[in-house]
Amino acid sequence: EGHFATHIRRMRRIYQERHAALLDTAGRHLAGALEVMPTDSGLHTIGHLAPDLSELAVAAAADRQRITVSPIARFSIEPTPVNGLVLGFGGVAPPAIRAGVETLARVLDEMQRPPRRIGMAD
Repeated sequence: EGHFATHIRRMRRIYQERHAALLDTAGRHLAGALEVMPTDSGLHTIGHLAPDLSELAVAAAADRQRITVSPIARFSIEPTPVNGLVLGFGGVAPPAIRAGVETLARVLDEMQRPPRRIGMAD
């Protein structure tokens, strides 16, 4: 009766909307720190980190802000030269994607800032 085909079309629209929300928000807030790659399939994509950022440190810092991202190395048996994160978007509504990207942008900004010096002025 076409129910399955209707379901597939509906889900494709939903996932395309979520993917677009991720790419749009990332383009506005993550430029220079994380380059999010578009994908034609799946419910995850990757983002390439700036070379001075550790994917492990970024994932840990994001986790402390309740943002779940995975280091690419987690999915590799052998060491990989790719420095980045796996970003899931399939199970997250666009408003939450936008909020999560904005939080991740703050995390990355803090990590790229030089450390503050604490002490007495001379």
